[in-house]
Parts: sequence; structure tokens; C-alpha cells
Amino acid sequence: MATIDFWGPYFFDMGAQGLPTGGAKTVSFAPVSTFDGTVTATAHPDTTSPSGTAHDKTAVWAQEAYIQNIPHVQGDLVSHEYVLWVTMTNTGAATVRYITLWISLVKP
Repeated sequence: MATIDFWGPYFFDMGAQGLPTGGAKTVSFAPVSTFDGTVTATAHPDTTSPSGTAHDKTAVWAQEAYIQNIPHVQGDLVSHEYVLWVTMTNTGAATVRYITLWISLVKP
């Protein structure tokens, strides 16, 4: 039976200017000991604009989640460092200041 691990929430402040429509932000998580399964990332925008006014036209897409394997060779020994990269893209009609990110790992 598969097991599911959930990581998060991770909170990101895009700064006073916010993340504009079409803008993207890439974040990484490392080192992680293993990634033997399927990784998904879900980004949730806050509905408060950088100016502090509320609106409902925000949308953020966790566009890309991938795992980088960095081998470290020391003589006959090889160890691996795994890095998770996630790109969050603002696909809504309004600038986003705060984003909450959740990551899940489904293992066989």
C-alpha cells in the first residue's frame, strides 16, 4: 500500500511589490535524504493584495516540481544529495503578495 508524506505549509512573502501576473518564483528544498516516489506541489495565494486590499482574482500555479540528484564521489564511495525545486507562477489577474506552498510525496 502506498504512503503519503505531506510537507508544509511553507509561507512565502513576495515583498511589497508582490508577484505580478505572469511572474514566477522558484524555491528549493535541500538537502532531502530520499525521493523515492511521486512529488506534487500545490501553491495557494492569499487574497490580500500588496496594498492591503482584498480581492478574489488571485491564482498561483505550482508550475514545476522536479528533483535534482547531485552525486558526490569520494574515491570508491558515491553519495547522493537530492534537491527539490518548485516554480510558482502567478496565473491570476491580480498581484499576489503571500503564497502558501504544500508538498506531498507518494511512495509505493
